[in-house]
Amino acid sequence: MAFLDTVLERLSGVKPAGTTQDQSAAPPKPVVQRAPLPAAPQPVRIPRRRRNVDRRTYLARNDTPLVRLSPNDYWTIEDSYSGCHIFGGNGSGKTTGSGQTIAKAFLRAGFGGLVLCAKPDEAARWMSYAKATGRAKHLIVVREDGPWRFNVLQYELNRPGDPAGRVDGVVTILMNLIEQSGRRTSGEDGAFWQQSAEQLLRNTLMVLVAGSREISLLDVQKFIDAIPRDANAIDSEDWKAGEIAQRLADARAAYEAAGRLADYDAIEHYLVKVFPSLSDRTRSSVTFTLSTMLQDLLVGTLREMFATGTNFYPDDIMEGAIVVLDLPAIEKRGYATAQTMFKVVFQACALRRMATANRDTRPVFLWADESHFFTTEFDNRFQSLARAARVATVYLTQNISAYRSKLGTQNSGDLTNWLMGLFQTHIFHAQSDPATIEHAQKLFGKREITRVNDSASSATGTNNSRAYSNGGSSSSSNSSWNSSWTYGSTDTRGTNRTTTMGYATSTSVEHVLEAHQFTALSTGSDQLPVAQRHLRGIAQAWVFRLGRTWSTGDTHLLAHFDRRI
Repeated sequence: MAFLDTVLERLSGVKPAGTTQDQSAAPPKPVVQRAPLPAAPQPVRIPRRRRNVDRRTYLARNDTPLVRLSPNDYWTIEDSYSGCHIFGGNGSGKTTGSGQTIAKAFLRAGFGGLVLCAKPDEAARWMSYAKATGRAKHLIVVREDGPWRFNVLQYELNRPGDPAGRVDGVVTILMNLIEQSGRRTSGEDGAFWQQSAEQLLRNTLMVLVAGSREISLLDVQKFIDAIPRDANAIDSEDWKAGEIAQRLADARAAYEAAGRLADYDAIEHYLVKVFPSLSDRTRSSVTFTLSTMLQDLLVGTLREMFATGTNFYPDDIMEGAIVVLDLPAIEKRGYATAQTMFKVVFQACALRRMATANRDTRPVFLWADESHFFTTEFDNRFQSLARAARVATVYLTQNISAYRSKLGTQNSGDLTNWLMGLFQTHIFHAQSDPATIEHAQKLFGKREITRVNDSASSATGTNNSRAYSNGGSSSSSNSSWNSSWTYGSTDTRGTNRTTTMGYATSTSVEHVLEAHQFTALSTGSDQLPVAQRHLRGIAQAWVFRLGRTWSTGDTHLLAHFDRRI
């Protein structure tokens, strides 16, 4: 018990009863119990998705009908490869009308696909589509609280191919993220700024990749932030002892071992001589913009989802997976950035399979509702080759003005018109945007209309005349009296009728479809009047397909899509 009393005394500072305490001694220190450290976060356990999903369970023949637009008109798999743009005002039925019809057709045909989500309900919609078509087991729904991870940088840098080509892939992705986030500089110095940013990224990655295969986006940001601001700074002892100098030394050794020392000399010259000599404004703008863009992917959930492990790949889509990025773009700017990043990776992956694609290769699709959230200049380059890669791109947006606001005009070339021209199927639901209606009218063209104007006139007249005459004479003598009288009358009547007839023709060139034929399209609303009750639940749309004359003999086809399916 003595031992226990001693321990209690030391802990509490109070002696047991019956003992005396030295009053002169310093008061005991309070007992401080150290709070336990929080458990170190464990690596995310990532289940690896099974590959080779249902091989050979898809349709691939180009002439296979996907959507029936009318009793005699179809939209085929080959048509889908040429791209489809769906326009429609809010509530016009573009998503639940033609969009739903095409989406389910893709799923029934066994397509793999990537779905970008701008609205919070988009992922749930596609989950219901997949369930209705028997494709639920092929879904990969990527969300913050889900298990799916994809390390973008490691995927690009570790894939087969020339290191310079892999680095170019990463540069393309990062530059598109800058454009998507609206940070690209416009105006006369825009091209110079873009070139400087691309050079900095490319040379940075060439150094990091040469020194180590395992690098992160944080390594890229730290390297960019550490580049000297003055060409003379490289002679200082602090800089020579810094991390960037060590990275350059490791890269030099790697390039020298590979017999490519001349390549390294060019890279080092740019990083320590050319870039520091740029004007302060240009250099600061480039480094700040790149660092800010990388920061979006280096913090929070996005870092965990796209910069840690990997358990699904864009290649899975080529084998039938349906990747739905449930990161609604309208909620966070970083969500749009992350989806655009994965979209560019997917597009590059699809283009790489052009060398081996044939008529039996599984078709895949790229789907984006409110597509202006995710559009970049790379879409133009991709769409020009999508047919050879057997990729069906479907973009839905309310109007063409949204694209013009996002893409703008560069180098006197309208990127919006370029993008529109690469999509060969256009579907126009009810629309009130003048720019979109004008775009549709130009697609459908004009025609000569001859009008005949008839004229007729008639005149009727009646003439009546009557004349009277009388006369007489008399004579007398002594023995007799003679008298004679004459009476007469003339009556004349007549009718005159004149008729004049003629016609005149006039010819004019007018739009095939006038503006009111777009604004008056049925949206499928349940509130339609009784006279239009046959259109309740039916969304109407005008359909255009480049080089196609429909069964009506026209380039425009009025299609009806049931929103209630």
